[in-house]
Amino acid sequence: MELSRFHPLSVFIYYICAFVLLMLFPHPLLLSIAFFILCVGAFLEDGFKNALKSILGNLILAAFCIIINPLVNHRGPTTLFMLGSMRITLEATLYGLNMALVLVTCIRLFLSFCIVMTSVKIMTLLSGKMPSLALVFSMMLRLVPVVKNDAKELKKYQGVNVRSIGMLTSITLEDGVIRSISMNDRGYGGKRTSLYRSCLHMRDMTLIIISVLILAGAIALIFSGIVFSRFFPSVNISAVPVYVLVPYCLFFIISLRS
Repeated sequence: MELSRFHPLSVFIYYICAFVLLMLFPHPLLLSIAFFILCVGAFLEDGFKNALKSILGNLILAAFCIIINPLVNHRGPTTLFMLGSMRITLEATLYGLNMALVLVTCIRLFLSFCIVMTSVKIMTLLSGKMPSLALVFSMMLRLVPVVKNDAKELKKYQGVNVRSIGMLTSITLEDGVIRSISMNDRGYGGKRTSLYRSCLHMRDMTLIIISVLILAGAIALIFSGIVFSRFFPSVNISAVPVYVLVPYCLFFIISLRS
């Protein structure tokens, strides 16, 4: 499904529901499935080499979280080994693994959000009510790719040194000032027409309804206690029923760009 063709409001609601779903269901199996689907989307969008480099960076961050958590968290009755006077417990290690899954899955989802919800869509969505917030948010979304491209150019001609870092900072700040002045001269903040249609079509409403229903079902499952994961004082992870697994997978498959 090509989310970029949907109305900005429906896409924004979809991603908000997806983020909330990840927070409500920190279940290892569900997180692993969501992470796998989002990685497949990265390979389809960025190509094998770029996606692999990005995913490896995520896995390094996950490994760091897995290592750090047992060193600072010694809860749990099952001792794996002693590191000096510190107990390294199975429960703390598994909890660190689960939190690492939450972190990297949210990062992958946010990267997908940045690709689909372009700065133009953000400004279309918020500029009518909150023009200043829309401008700042759109500048934040484009900051990382712009800085990355500028850094490559500076590295090519200047190398990596203190001077190039200072130049990169100056270019980034100057770009933000120029963009704000440009938007002010164009009359941004007043009554403006939009590139995107203002009305929601049937497919946009369908995406919103699906997102809300999935989120409502997740909240109902939390209160019912059907799907849960617990790491302290002992590890207890429930099985995931098929009627939960299938909608969960299909919901995240929506984010794949064909």
